[in-house]
Amino acid sequence: QELLKEIMSLDEPVLTISRDMSPLFTNEELAAEAPGAEAPATVGPEERPPWCRFLALVLCCVACSGILPGQALFAELFACAGVFGYECGEGREAGETCKEQIIGITAVFQVGMSLSIMFLAPIGLAYDRWGARSIGTAGAAVCALGLLLTWVSVLNLPSLGGHVSSWIFTAGVLTCDFGAMLNSFSVFGLVWHFPGLQALILAIMSATYQASAFLPLAIQAVMLHFGVSFAWCMFAYLVLMLPMTWVCWSLSPSQEEYLTQAGRVLGVPMPPPEKKSFCGMIARAWEVLRMFTGRHTVCAVVFAIAYNLPTFYASLSSGYGEALFGSKEDGDKLAELYVSINGVAGLLITPPIGRFADSFGISAFVAAFFVLEAAATLTCGWRNWAAQAACSLCQVVWSSMTNIFWQRYLMDYSPPQRFGTVQGIFTFMCMALYMPLQGLVLAAFDYLPSGVDAYRLIMYVTGAAGSTAMALYCVYSLWHPAPEVPPLTAEDEAGIAGMFGCETLDEVMEVTHAKTKKTLLKTLASQNADEMRRLIQSIDPEKMAGVISRRSDPDVLAKLRTEGDKADSTGGASTRASGGEESPKSFTDPVREPLLN
Repeated sequence: QELLKEIMSLDEPVLTISRDMSPLFTNEELAAEAPGAEAPATVGPEERPPWCRFLALVLCCVACSGILPGQALFAELFACAGVFGYECGEGREAGETCKEQIIGITAVFQVGMSLSIMFLAPIGLAYDRWGARSIGTAGAAVCALGLLLTWVSVLNLPSLGGHVSSWIFTAGVLTCDFGAMLNSFSVFGLVWHFPGLQALILAIMSATYQASAFLPLAIQAVMLHFGVSFAWCMFAYLVLMLPMTWVCWSLSPSQEEYLTQAGRVLGVPMPPPEKKSFCGMIARAWEVLRMFTGRHTVCAVVFAIAYNLPTFYASLSSGYGEALFGSKEDGDKLAELYVSINGVAGLLITPPIGRFADSFGISAFVAAFFVLEAAATLTCGWRNWAAQAACSLCQVVWSSMTNIFWQRYLMDYSPPQRFGTVQGIFTFMCMALYMPLQGLVLAAFDYLPSGVDAYRLIMYVTGAAGSTAMALYCVYSLWHPAPEVPPLTAEDEAGIAGMFGCETLDEVMEVTHAKTKKTLLKTLASQNADEMRRLIQSIDPEKMAGVISRRSDPDVLAKLRTEGDKADSTGGASTRASGGEESPKSFTDPVREPLLN
């Protein structure tokens, strides 16, 4: 009654249904007949998905992936170029390598890979604030800087000396890989330009890193065919990287375009990016993880143990092939085999892995980890090319599954609005546990006498430990299933409900006709545009009015009016009333506006 009295007392008509809000009405004919109504918004601002723009960005990301994806071959190339050559002592001939030198280069690669994963949390926050264009362009520039440093390190300048060149190489690898992680987010900026294909776009985004493993094969082919040095090839790669910065800036969508496109696909305008406090975000995400401290600790420890075999084999495949088959050519052949499988897996195997997790669940995913690591452990010591190919394939697939597993696992334990930060902290924990273990593995390998038995002993021990840990974790995951609903603090629940103009998730379930909290939260955490659009369209204004009528707060209508006036003051409703285009920077609540109207 108070609502009707307030509407009757208004001096001017307010029944205006904007194009963005019309999907909220369950009766499309009513929305079409309302004064000021327009046709429902089309999906996306473009007639067709920008495939050419997307493919150009994908190629740019492949070029900006840096050195680590092809580390199996790059380790030998840098060693032959003299990086860490002082480890071999005096009297070393040009192009001659030693075990200590390879271990030093491998340690740099391992630290670079671990740090890149550990920096996912701050990179995600930077993306939320500045968008794909700024982050992608900065990533390409940082990657080019890293390549410049690595090129200087292979010039063997007498004025620098071996120790200084090796430190420059270390800084170059770390800088280059950090830039590659930044640049990979430029493709993510187009995810809303392909409604219904988000899973494919995200899979391709992940595959760009592995596809760049073909780079050292291309460098080897150029060196062999044209007779140029590795230093000249690195200089050519650096020159190629310079225009990539311009390509990223020209083709990557701005933050404004990203939010506008997401709003049109979902049917509601998106809020502008907030200036979030980094420390506050970390603290809240850590609070979420502490709700299941035991489970997360077990998961992190298991993966820290199991991750050692794949990384050891990937980094030292060239030296292992030489020790196993007896010639340097065989060592290069095994490294090329691993790199080729890694690249092909990134293009063909990685996309279906996500569907496997969705179809069979997390427990089956963990069982697959155990089978793959056990198979790799059993075949890694055979002096047979078919066995080594099978071993390489198992480890490549295992590594490809890791990030996908972490995403699926954390979706069950993290509220949607904190997912990115929670994922970053969890991966940081895993890498913080893994790095000391990998240091012990490399130290033990350095201590053992040279020869194929040293490789085999390390791989058998790490593989057996990883397989055992995965087998135990498979049983543990069956005894400790994921919660039906991700754990929420009172602040989290109020924040999610507030997006719908409600106070609790129970009220949100009522107005959206959601059957369970789990279904509701899974949809909110999803990247599927169709699911999000259906959720927004399912909001029932009559149910919403009923929810408001049950509240004890007598000033609820005044609060709604206040929020509506705030939206008008930002240019949202007033702009539509004047017939102009809505500013992408304004934000109007998708629930309050139709209620006030």
